Amino acid sequence: MQDYEKRFHQWAQWVRNHPLVYMLIRWIYEYTPYLVACGYFTILFVLLRTHLYRKLIQCMIVPALTFGSVSLFRKLIDAKRPYTKYAITPLITKDKSGESFPSRHTVSVAIIAMTCTYIYPPIGIILWILTVLIAVVRVMAGVHFVKDVVAGIVYGVVFGIVGFWVL
Repeated sequence: MQDYEKRFHQWAQWVRNHPLVYMLIRWIYEYTPYLVACGYFTILFVLLRTHLYRKLIQCMIVPALTFGSVSLFRKLIDAKRPYTKYAITPLITKDKSGESFPSRHTVSVAIIAMTCTYIYPPIGIILWILTVLIAVVRVMAGVHFVKDVVAGIVYGVVFGIVGFWVL
C-alpha cells in the first residue's frame, strides 16, 4: 500500500467513526458552493440595481471565461482523481474518473471570490474563507489532490487579477 493510500485509509476510517465530523464534511462539500453562488448573485444584483452595467458585464464575462477555459484545460490534461489513481474509497461518492486538475469547483469559487473582492471586499473576504474551506474539504473527501485545489485557486486568482485589475 502506498503512503497516500495508507494515510487516506486512516483518515477516512477516523471520519467514518465520527458521524458528526463526517456529516460536517458532507455538508461543507454539498452546500458551501451554494453560499458562494449567493454571494456572487448578490453582487450582480447590486450592480444591476445601481446601474453599474460596465462592471456588471465585466463581473459576468470574467468568471464565464475562467470557467470555460478551465473546463477545456481539464479535458486536455485529464488527470486522474485520487480514487482512480489509488485504491481508496472517497468520503463523497463521485462517478468521474478524470479531469481532476485543476479542481473546477475551486477555480469557480476562487474567481467568484476575486469578483466579489473587486466589487465589495468585505464579501470577498468571506468568500475567500469559503474558498479555502471548499478546497480543503475536497482534498479531505478524497476527490482531489492538494495540487488540484492549489492550482484551482491560483488559476482563479490569475484570471481575476488579469480580468479585473489589468484589463
